[in-house]
Amino acid sequence: MFKKIDQRTTLDTVLAMLRKAIFDGTLQPGSQLRESQISESMGISRAPLREALGRLEEEGLIVKIPFKGAFVAEISREAVDEISIVRQLVESHVIEKALPLLLADELTHMETLVKELRSAAKADDFQRALDAHLELHRLFYECSNNEVLMAMWKSWESQLRLFFAEDLQNLFDPEVSAQVHSKLVELIKTGDVAKIRQAVAEHVHGSTTSSESKLH
Repeated sequence: MFKKIDQRTTLDTVLAMLRKAIFDGTLQPGSQLRESQISESMGISRAPLREALGRLEEEGLIVKIPFKGAFVAEISREAVDEISIVRQLVESHVIEKALPLLLADELTHMETLVKELRSAAKADDFQRALDAHLELHRLFYECSNNEVLMAMWKSWESQLRLFFAEDLQNLFDPEVSAQVHSKLVELIKTGDVAKIRQAVAEHVHGSTTSSESKLH
């Protein structure tokens, strides 16, 4: 399941390996995390593993059920739709806050992420496209220079990754994502707040029109 790691490895390494396994679907939502199997697979003692599992529980990525054990958290389409409703209200404000603070480096990074989205879409690389998609939105929040907004995004991003881990190819449309984010970045470069608001509302709203639609 996991590659062997050095017994002296840091907690961050264990956390990174577990997060990756959860987010890429190796550890499916609802699956049980057996300490004995994971510690043996990684070649580490249970003490750092338990600490890592505690952190993941704090992040909402796993749930611990008394007398049963730890399980990868599950998130419903309804919960994702609720996140999207709040994002629709918040995200245009996030970008407005970020606009005065954007430098050439950030704009270049946004353009690079859009190119990455296009490349991943052409290659049908859903995971790479999702990574670029979420990193682009994370950049908006980081550039807002607002800790409360950033904390909101971190929580949402974890939940979105959990949701997509279950059935990424049927839930995420990288081609449409590349198109809408390209348009959004071009609008951000103009600084036209009214058009940015409209584009964000359409983008987030468009991702929640029905439980059968793909997110983009």
